[in-house]
Amino acid sequence: DESLTKDLERIILTVKAKIDIPKEYSEFEYDFSSESMYRNAYWTLVWTKPNEYNGITVTTDNEGHIMSYYSRTEKKQNPKPVYLKEELKENADKFLTQIAPELSNKLEYTDSVFNGTYSGTYTYLYTRILINSL
Repeated sequence: DESLTKDLERIILTVKAKIDIPKEYSEFEYDFSSESMYRNAYWTLVWTKPNEYNGITVTTDNEGHIMSYYSRTEKKQNPKPVYLKEELKENADKFLTQIAPELSNKLEYTDSVFNGTYSGTYTYLYTRILINSL
């Protein structure tokens, strides 16, 4: 469908304006989930490095607002974390400002989760807060 192709191109350009996708991540896949009674439409974009585990997965709404971001890198040796999760919170905050500057003051850090010794990664969780304008 031509409309879907144009929407995909728009979403890719919007994401790439906010996130650097390395050139070596040359394999691309996507999925579009249309709107239903239970959820809004969303896109899942996946860039991977051929024949490797390395990749970036981004989920956006239909306007290109990033809902989730995941970067994975194959660790050949010791997968234990190099940093403590508290040390990386500032990086997570900066990344949020980079991808969604209009929301950066409307998000509240809620938690971070260690994803296990195999991945050696953390997930940072934020909740959108309502700001009272009174």
